[in-house]
Amino acid sequence: MNKKGESKLLSLWWLFVLTVVAGVIVISTFIYYNSEIDINSVHSDLLAERIVDCISRDVYLRQEVMNDFDIIENCNLNSKIIEESGNFYFKLIIRGDDFNKDIIAGNRIFEKDCEIKEKVAGEHFPGCSRKSEKLLYNGKFVDIEILTGVNQREK
Repeated sequence: MNKKGESKLLSLWWLFVLTVVAGVIVISTFIYYNSEIDINSVHSDLLAERIVDCISRDVYLRQEVMNDFDIIENCNLNSKIIEESGNFYFKLIIRGDDFNKDIIAGNRIFEKDCEIKEKVAGEHFPGCSRKSEKLLYNGKFVDIEILTGVNQREK
């Protein structure tokens, strides 16, 4: 019984299968690590939600927001990341019958970039989120508008 020919044929097929499997692993790893996923819009939505949760209690605007309110400290936002990195922006607008208040932090250029992005599709614009709420303050409804922008470019 001479089976040397069969084992050589089987080893060629085995080598072919191993090469195909290794090639698929290399190609899929290359595709995975070279793809860029833009989740800036999701981060922007999360930042807007965090600010709304911070300034409100149920449907009421917190009283201290209308005084000297340090939104970065009171909302547990990292000032180094918001102010110094240049990758984040938010603008909180509070409008009532007898008062207006704006709180702005971060890279102020993002406000114009977000306006442009609403009209023109672009690859390197920040992910933007605009959120509006109505909250009660001293028995009257006030309009809250939050514009947030995030532009982190990471793979």
